[in-house]
Amino acid sequence: MADAGYRWAYWELEHPGIVHRRKPISAEAVGAAVSYWAPPVEPSSKWLTDEVLPTVRSFLTEHGPHRVTYGDAEEIVGPDPAALFDWLEVGHSPELTPRYFVDVLRLASWAQVLEWARTADRKPWWWDEPELKDRARVRFQEMAAAAQPGIAADDRLPRSARSPDRR
Repeated sequence: MADAGYRWAYWELEHPGIVHRRKPISAEAVGAAVSYWAPPVEPSSKWLTDEVLPTVRSFLTEHGPHRVTYGDAEEIVGPDPAALFDWLEVGHSPELTPRYFVDVLRLASWAQVLEWARTADRKPWWWDEPELKDRARVRFQEMAAAAQPGIAADDRLPRSARSPDRR
């Protein structure tokens, strides 16, 4: 998942019909959208030229041959906010998801996530919502276990929270 530039993407890609919400895109067509890649040279465009557009170009280079869909995250993954936990956003300010913790930060235990969050400049959007935080913990533990073959997810839990046969 990558941020395409919000309103900039709307006016330069969606409005002219180069991309359509909830539909697969043509990486070639986006690459050929000259005005999208050339925002005005002014201070308010710096975030586009320095952060967003290089990320989009890299994302399309890597993932363009696959099925890439344009739209807001909620339009693509559906109404359950926990569905975003499986996605990995690339770029300048990625969503902090369980997958981000496993694949990017290489954290292997929930205790490491808690320690990271204690000193982080920003917290995940779901951090202060107990039900979502618990679902994030469970999903993180599943992903962390899959990332470390041979170690059961249960073994990362405190003894009191493990299955009775693993205590």
